[in-house]
Amino acid sequence: MPTPFRHFKDELQDFLAGRLDAALSSEVQHHLETCETCRREYEALYWTKQVAAQRCAAAPAPADLRASILHSLRTEAASSQHQPPKIVPLAPQGAKPWLRPLFAIAAVALALAIVGSVWSFRQPAFPASVAQDFRDYQSQKITLQLETSDVQELEEVVGLAWAAASLFS
Repeated sequence: MPTPFRHFKDELQDFLAGRLDAALSSEVQHHLETCETCRREYEALYWTKQVAAQRCAAAPAPADLRASILHSLRTEAASSQHQPPKIVPLAPQGAKPWLRPLFAIAAVALALAIVGSVWSFRQPAFPASVAQDFRDYQSQKITLQLETSDVQELEEVVGLAWAAASLFS
């Protein structure tokens, strides 16, 4: 029974690298002879690999490089057995000792500024009763009673209601 026609896109990379078993490699080879789509993809992969190999090839290392590295490592290992390890100071030579507390103070001030800015941009927390009253007003369970004859006061109350509505929507 013949195998159903299929493309071998997933196997092309392994075919190109020679990592397929003989049976699958033969099947892919036969498919490439008959399928132009897969053949074009195979050729693109082939040329990409060739160009990458040419352009990214490393220059050969000098012949005496390995010997030179090993010699340096042995020399350093022999000399470090007789000397105590070097202690590298954290602060550079000539650094002012009074700068360390200033940096600590600056770091604390920066941390406080960040926390303060995050805290100040939070939305104000309304009591749960205010939020519930507003939801009841929106669903028309309660009505808004304005008892004033002062137009300016009425405009302020309406403005506050609009501000509250924008916070809850």
